[in-house]
Amino acid sequence: MLCFCPQGEGGMSAEQARTAFTHEGYRYTVVTIANGVNGVEAELWYVPPGDDTKTPAWKYFGRRAAGIPAEARDQVEWDFKACVEGQLEAEEENQ
Repeated sequence: MLCFCPQGEGGMSAEQARTAFTHEGYRYTVVTIANGVNGVEAELWYVPPGDDTKTPAWKYFGRRAAGIPAEARDQVEWDFKACVEGQLEAEEENQ
């Protein structure tokens, strides 16, 4: 089970889901949101390996805020990748 903030599933539009990246079998996308109070926020949504690729249920990972879009995106993406890699290491140790 990937570590994530359980905020919901499937909350992305088809347009947002088109910009998908991959890491260790996970597909993910980052959505940036302009927020006057916090600068820019970036949300990361992912699909675990093996999930249906035609109609995936995107799962919410988390949100990070920063002064510029690239920084917010980099922060949430780094946290996601670290979480995935930590999970894979734990699974290897248990085998």
